[in-house]
Amino acid sequence: MVFLRVRFFPRSALCSMLSLIAALSAFSVYGAGNPQPPYPTNNDPTNQIRFDTPAEADAKRQQLTTWIWSGGLPTSTPAVTKNISFPSVLNGINQAYLSGIDKLDANVSGMDFHSISYLLHPQNVVHADRLVIVHQGHVKTVPDESLTLGIGTLTNRLLAEGYTVALMQMPLCGWNTDNTLRLPDGTRISINGTRTDAHNDMFAKLTPPTLADGAVFCFFLEPVVQTVNYFLSTSTSPGPVSMIGLSGGAWTTHLISAIDPRVQLSIPVAGSAPLYVRNEGIGVGDYEQVYPPLYDENIGPKPEQAGGGVATWLEIYALGGYGAQRRQIMVTNKFEPSTLFAGTFPDTFKDIVSGVVRNDLRAGKWEHVYDTSHTEHQISSWTIENVILPALQSLEVPEPGACGQAVAAGAALSSIVFWQRLRFGRLCIRRKN
Repeated sequence: MVFLRVRFFPRSALCSMLSLIAALSAFSVYGAGNPQPPYPTNNDPTNQIRFDTPAEADAKRQQLTTWIWSGGLPTSTPAVTKNISFPSVLNGINQAYLSGIDKLDANVSGMDFHSISYLLHPQNVVHADRLVIVHQGHVKTVPDESLTLGIGTLTNRLLAEGYTVALMQMPLCGWNTDNTLRLPDGTRISINGTRTDAHNDMFAKLTPPTLADGAVFCFFLEPVVQTVNYFLSTSTSPGPVSMIGLSGGAWTTHLISAIDPRVQLSIPVAGSAPLYVRNEGIGVGDYEQVYPPLYDENIGPKPEQAGGGVATWLEIYALGGYGAQRRQIMVTNKFEPSTLFAGTFPDTFKDIVSGVVRNDLRAGKWEHVYDTSHTEHQISSWTIENVILPALQSLEVPEPGACGQAVAAGAALSSIVFWQRLRFGRLCIRRKN
């Protein structure tokens, strides 16, 4: 794939040109095999956020939303079966904490592609007006990994505290087994494989010219939107909506919170990295993680900042925390074995993103926390007790301890020094063995 970097076109014309190129090329590139590094980037995180006013941030959010759904954020709700018997896929949930379970079946964009979630009602109703979405992401075939990696522990803790919990998984993962859909013209399409293989097949079959560019993301995101729609429409006095995700669930949390400001608190754990970080060798991502028409970071110099995708990862991060009474806390498992999301790479952008939300947009809050308490790909007990529950209760992260000091120590690397070291190949952003 050839990426054009043009400096002298008017910005509006250039953006239209790049969008057209992306739409025409996406299907051929992504149908051919997993996209490999190098991914398109300017290697300069100080120049990867193209908004610095609330109006510009709102416009970017709207652009991202309509790129996925041409008619705007969906207003549909899932089909609901109330008060179901306790299903085996929820083994590990303490039934003593439950007053009832509803099964939600989201038909994505009316294309007969179904995603299942479970709405868990707490016995303790002190926070029952508050929905917490817990998204597990790329869970293996049930019951191999169902509600492990801290998901069951977190869910039980939330129920004990009296929150209503929606448990969700990605398409073709875990209990989500529907692999067929009907296109608007009536054509039936089958998706092959499960988990990452299935997601890659979705990008091979559901990007242009089959569907408009961006529409493939609705299969990952719309079930969450429908769940929020349902909860808000059926609660007499709903409180704040929060979302927590691990791995692919963290990726989903990032995208949803960037798109839907109704999600006031979001805590993604170990689920994303900017393209310039991936180019440093942390590994090839799933299509949904690296799709250049969305995440392209090859942005020209300020003030024009021409080029780039619909929304870079740094823009998605900032949008996740931007808005009145909104907050995002990105958690990195510093020592987990994954080569994708471990290490100190957030030091290269965390001050930039938090500064944009705090100083430019002046609405909301964006933060980053390192979890150094373990060496697993999980939501740890430390994160549950020291980040998630305090944030839900008071919207404050605890004072820096060992983990917080590790964050502060990384701030010594200025953006200028970072860029120079990255440019000349002297920046190590992965954990050393």
